[in-house]
Amino acid sequence: SIYAGGNVNATTAMQAVTFQGPYGGGEEGFVVKITDGGTPTLNWGQWLGGINTDNVYGLAVNGSSIYAGGQVGVTTAMQAVTFQGPPMGSGEGFVVKITDGGTPTLNWGQWLGGPDTDQVNALAVNGSSIYAGGAVGITTGFQVAPQGPAGGGNYDGFVVKITDGGTPTLNWGQWLGSINHSDPVLALAVDGSYIYAGGYVQST
Repeated sequence: SIYAGGNVNATTAMQAVTFQGPYGGGEEGFVVKITDGGTPTLNWGQWLGGINTDNVYGLAVNGSSIYAGGQVGVTTAMQAVTFQGPPMGSGEGFVVKITDGGTPTLNWGQWLGGPDTDQVNALAVNGSSIYAGGAVGITTGFQVAPQGPAGGGNYDGFVVKITDGGTPTLNWGQWLGSINHSDPVLALAVDGSYIYAGGYVQST
């Protein structure tokens, strides 16, 4: 099975697959499942977003569990799933869990961000541990208190650990970035207790 995520500008002329959840409008985030049987077959789709521009930037898979991360423009009218943590503003980062049981089921969601534009760019999973990396526009009000000094600029990079125990639990966070510059985390990989994060900084 192959899982793909991104966003579409309109649902018209989308490939023939049944999508779960309401389409919020505008640029809508999505996840689709493709089966490789010599030729690709689209099995299902899941809309992810509110009533504004939404994106899925990162995916990670563990068995029948798919984790999707990205950004929603407006948190209202997001698909019917219980989110942990308060949504802090517009352009909010998120992680959701989808179970693949023939059709997709949204299990839970976790907001990640401060009172400005935020996004989750990358995900990695190891058992029940999910690692999310991205950037926040303003570091105040973040759902977990990360380690290390916050850079205080636009798009401070972060990595957080989420434990999937039926509902998500935020365990820890780590700031990654420089002072008053954009420093997003763009890639993650995990090997046992080691987490590897990549991105860029505008100042060392």
